[in-house]
Amino acid sequence: WGLFAPQYLRGLEAAVMIGVRSLRLLAKKGDNSREPSWLEPKLADWRRQHFSQLEKMCRTRGLRCSTSHLEPTKLSLEEVRKEWLVDRLVAYELLSHEKEQARQVAAKEEAAAKEKRRKSRYNLEDYDGEECGMDGFPLDEME
Repeated sequence: WGLFAPQYLRGLEAAVMIGVRSLRLLAKKGDNSREPSWLEPKLADWRRQHFSQLEKMCRTRGLRCSTSHLEPTKLSLEEVRKEWLVDRLVAYELLSHEKEQARQVAAKEEAAAKEKRRKSRYNLEDYDGEECGMDGFPLDEME
């Protein structure tokens, strides 16, 4: 797997794990749950691009990018291709976002555990839970 870029492998994972649903069909049903607010700028950018550019983006991400099987419906062939490719890019971005959120949570938990270990290392309690004899009084008569 070392031959492939992480972006490519994530695209393969997105195709398998997330799957693809047509955003246009979901929007007709009133379901906007697949379009979070952080994705709106990317959606707008993708929808402005020619489908050949979207094909290149999908290819670099390991997503299916062949659109030769598509046929025009109420939309032109170019629009059908665009929407089909955008649906795949959305699946990729959803997985990437989910993975990044999980990575950030894991990093915070690791930092908290590290801080806890650091504090416990300098704790002045004895192993049995009773305080050590360091109450601020000198241990020797010489001090």
